[in-house]
Amino acid sequence: MRSNSFGSTINGWEKVITASRIHEGLLPGAEPLRVALEWHLQEAMAVKARQKFHRAESTQATKELRQLQAGGLELAMRLGNLAKSALGPRDERLEQFGVAPLRPRGPKVRKQQTSSSPEVRK
Repeated sequence: MRSNSFGSTINGWEKVITASRIHEGLLPGAEPLRVALEWHLQEAMAVKARQKFHRAESTQATKELRQLQAGGLELAMRLGNLAKSALGPRDERLEQFGVAPLRPRGPKVRKQQTSSSPEVRK
C-alpha cells in the first residue's frame, strides 16, 4: 500500500528523478518530464516551508491572543469592581459593567414532599 504522506511523496519523486537521470539514455523524451517533476519538487518544498512558517506564526498569534484575553479579563474585572465601589453593591447600573448587583432575596419556598405511597417500616 502506498503512503500519501508528504515525506513519502517527496522521497518517491526524488527516486524517480534520480532513476531518470541514471537511465536517461534508455528513456527518450524523458528530459521534459524530469525537468517538470524537478520543478514540482522544488515548488512543493517551498510551499511546505511556507506552511511550516505560517503554522509557527499561527501558534505565536494564538499565544499573544491568550495573553491579551487574560489581561483584558483582569482589566474588565477591575473596572467592574471600581464601578461597584463607586456606585454601591445594589446599583442596577452594575449590570452594564458585567457585575451582578445585590438584590433582595425573595421568600423561601419550601417544597412539599409528595409520595404516592407511604413508607412502610418493619
